Amino acid sequence: MSVIEIAGLRKSYRGREVVRGLTFDVPAGSVTGFLGRNGAGKTTTLRMLLGLARPSAGTATVLGKPYAALVDPARHVGVVLETGGFHPGRTGRRHLEIVATAARMPLRRVPEVLAQMGLTEAANRRVKGYSLGMRQRLALAAALLGEPELLILDEPTNGLDPVGIHELRAHLTAHAAAGGTVLVSSHQLAEVAQVVDQVVIIHEGLLVTAGPARDLMGDTSSVRVRTAEPGRLRDALLAAAITVEQVGPDLLMVRSATAERVGEVAARNQVALAEMATVNASLEDVFLELTSSPAGTTAVSA
Repeated sequence: MSVIEIAGLRKSYRGREVVRGLTFDVPAGSVTGFLGRNGAGKTTTLRMLLGLARPSAGTATVLGKPYAALVDPARHVGVVLETGGFHPGRTGRRHLEIVATAARMPLRRVPEVLAQMGLTEAANRRVKGYSLGMRQRLALAAALLGEPELLILDEPTNGLDPVGIHELRAHLTAHAAAGGTVLVSSHQLAEVAQVVDQVVIIHEGLLVTAGPARDLMGDTSSVRVRTAEPGRLRDALLAAAITVEQVGPDLLMVRSATAERVGEVAARNQVALAEMATVNASLEDVFLELTSSPAGTTAVSA
């Protein structure tokens, strides 16, 4: 079952198309990373999904409906798009009380989410005295007020210290484990790599790839080879149409063959190996590889 469905989504500003026919879905119970470089079109896509911008073409639905058609949307979808919408003279507690009242949610949730986000001691301080990280926590607290089944978060780690990032990852994992769904947009790969199980990568408004994170990284492993004869082995691998790069005086990285295949080539050419190991690519490695080319030249996988 898909909680979010986006089909053929496009958006142009002043004749420039910034989202270019995106199609992907977010499965229920997942933590899906919506990844792209700055300016890739992530925030514009989320704004269209949430009814804050009108698509030039295509559709975007949440829980089977356009976001605007949801009844009491804050009870179903918790959203953090930006953290600048606070009245500086209000306390954190008062901000949440106003949000809860406007969304017809019980005020009992206010102290609960303050505690959940570690803001109980700062609850009665004015927001103008909050750090960027504290404002981010307050925005997350507001998103959690309605106990929503879906969280949509745009760059939620901005301003958070390492402890805050660790706690956020725990919240997202627990939310999905309880049957909820998370779509988290970010360009900070190291922070999200440890929590996402699905990945959607876009580049210059186009979909690059979408699917399970494990499958994506599993398809892009390398073989690290150490030998006293790197030149001979490199030439033999190239002759066998295997992509290889010498990265050290005695070290090669093979990009397009298994360890077994490398061993076969080395044995056939009588090159002794001192070390050989398969190295799985990180999410950051995959991301950089897939978004290094101009948009439209990278392959899309479902």
